[in-house]
Amino acid sequence: MTLELQTNLYLVLFMIIFSKGESDILGAKFGRIALDSSFNDFHLLKNEIISLDYDFLRVRIDNPGSFIQEGLNTVGTSVHLLEILRAYTTKSLQSYDLKVIYGDYNYQKVSHDTLGLFLELVEETYEDIPFGTYTPKVVLDRFSKSNQLQSLVDYFRQNYDGSNSVSEAFLIYNKENEVVGCLTIDSSADETYTYYVGVRKAYRNNDILFKTINFIHHYAQLSGKLYAKGAARLHNIFSQRAFEKSGMNCSGYTWVYLIGAKA
Repeated sequence: MTLELQTNLYLVLFMIIFSKGESDILGAKFGRIALDSSFNDFHLLKNEIISLDYDFLRVRIDNPGSFIQEGLNTVGTSVHLLEILRAYTTKSLQSYDLKVIYGDYNYQKVSHDTLGLFLELVEETYEDIPFGTYTPKVVLDRFSKSNQLQSLVDYFRQNYDGSNSVSEAFLIYNKENEVVGCLTIDSSADETYTYYVGVRKAYRNNDILFKTINFIHHYAQLSGKLYAKGAARLHNIFSQRAFEKSGMNCSGYTWVYLIGAKA
């Protein structure tokens, strides 16, 4: 085995993440991996999926070239495009002063005591297909939208319970102290990423999403981060406009695929 092949092997092994909760709920062994757009060792990836006995692998690729689809087609017995995300980022948050626009709302961190309320809000406000907008019928027939949502809620339960500062969730209250929505913020060394903002139907006005993005930017800036990042599904023009209104720029696109590893 060459050094290059050995290095690639370790990278693939390290990067495939077993989704235990998802696997338990959906009744199939799921893995997840994020690949660089330059990745091209699909034979190695196929071998690792087989050796680790995965049924399905969810693959995220930023700005893939046309050869990526061709390569993925060689990995499993089926490949489905689930979603295309339009990614956004701020400019350096430490380079300018932010105006406070979110003053109409109060953002409270989710704790063990409020975790149940947060999960109820996720279930109430999450209306898209969790796997992705383009999830085909053959996949939905096996993994229903409700079961997908149950899996997502379980993931939030495990990771946003208020026990750490890396993955945090917030409840959104208006001036009347009514809970109107929720959001998540994940932090790394230099940036934050917001996977989800959910707003209850009765309160989807008054620029609440735009103001919540402003809160996220302030939170990231006060935490010493350089960037705040997020993404919107390609069909979600409303969220894209809110990102752009807040001064964020499109940084590219993320394509999400589901590979079926077995016949």
